[in-house]
Amino acid sequence: MVNLNDLLDPEKSIPENFSFNNTQKNGFTIADEQGNVSFKIDEEGNTEFNIDKQFAAKLKTLIYPPDSGLADINHIITYGQSLAEGSNSLPIQTPTSFSSSAKMFNHGIKTRYASQNKYQFLDNHREWQNGENGETPAAGTADMFLREFDKKSLKNKWILSSCCARGGKSISELSKGTEYYNYILEDVRNGMRLAVEQRKSYRVMAITWTQGEYNYGTGINQYKKALKQLRTDLIQDIEAITGDDYSDLPFIMYQVSSSYSSKNSKDYPDVALAKLELALEKGSGFYLATPIYQLRYHDEWHLLGPSSKLLGAYYGYVLSKVISGEDWQPLHPISHTINGKFLNLKFNKSGLTFDKPEYFENINLTIPNRGFSIKNSVGEEIITNVERLSDDNNCDTLRIECKESPKNLIITYGFFDIENRNAGELHDNNNIVYRIGNEDYHLYNWCVIFNYHLSEQQN
Repeated sequence: MVNLNDLLDPEKSIPENFSFNNTQKNGFTIADEQGNVSFKIDEEGNTEFNIDKQFAAKLKTLIYPPDSGLADINHIITYGQSLAEGSNSLPIQTPTSFSSSAKMFNHGIKTRYASQNKYQFLDNHREWQNGENGETPAAGTADMFLREFDKKSLKNKWILSSCCARGGKSISELSKGTEYYNYILEDVRNGMRLAVEQRKSYRVMAITWTQGEYNYGTGINQYKKALKQLRTDLIQDIEAITGDDYSDLPFIMYQVSSSYSSKNSKDYPDVALAKLELALEKGSGFYLATPIYQLRYHDEWHLLGPSSKLLGAYYGYVLSKVISGEDWQPLHPISHTINGKFLNLKFNKSGLTFDKPEYFENINLTIPNRGFSIKNSVGEEIITNVERLSDDNNCDTLRIECKESPKNLIITYGFFDIENRNAGELHDNNNIVYRIGNEDYHLYNWCVIFNYHLSEQQN
């Protein structure tokens, strides 16, 4: 059979042995000279397709052009453990609908609490308390995406949100075959069914992944392997339900910032670093939206209601960038130079600024060296000063003075234990402002927790 992908390539001509038949008697047929049919509509309106998955995906881009990138109903699934389902995230910030374009299933945003009359229709998105669980990040995600994404592309489009998270669960307890994983598949099946019933197109747009505290101590490589497998399994199962290609399904993540609150007081943020490594792997499908050490907490683990919605806003902001085709990365170092005892550390974003996180308003504590640390071979801290290389608004480099040359050592950020959390003071000057209640919040890109090797001179 002729390769129908050639038909969609403007640089290739239609093969001589390839024919179109649109006579009234035979309906419409696309076939080669041997009679192998790729597409046919007979005189009674019956259709026959004989195309491969690659061609089907390409054909879909013709039906739903990439300049919009959206279906009629675009599903964002909130997944993870307690922070994903808004544990102790009170008071509720979204008690009423915020947009006619933001939808949820009629039984509510949290799938695990649904028992009767499930999946009857789509209702306007709002949040309410279920037991100890309050505001999920989902409303902030949908609201910010609707605000930031191209308005023309959003015309007559809906954002469907659902939360399948469960507090206190490890990644293995949320992986394929578990109750909560199956909630995702149930949401997808019914989201697609309701779309078909309304003659609308449907697509899972993203998974937001808010999990990791329970896995501290797992190890970087093991956590990365488990999370990659979870994404692979979801892609395969969602493709089996929808028939669409989900190889580029975005996983939008936060960076866990509570390593010192974990069992056995883990002082090495392995899960945080695992997420950063995944986000920096080109084409991985994982995107790190923000750390959360700068947010307001209810306790050692959980966020207050406004912070939960703000976390969602970070997700929605980054998702809008990803869907628009941007290669999003969080604030992190990308190169360095060393001159004696001085280290110049360059970052991927400009407007570097030092600020104490908001929770410092009520505690009399400082973060040593603004969150940075370099230790020599005997474990002695050698940083004596951290400052911006320049005072202009476009500054993207820090000047770090040390007691001795930092060559071949490791610089870390955010490893300090402040109130049982990782902590640092660096962010950029991103000017996005998001209003929650009566307060404005700046969506600064706060620097991620990292360890960076200074073994080679980089320019």
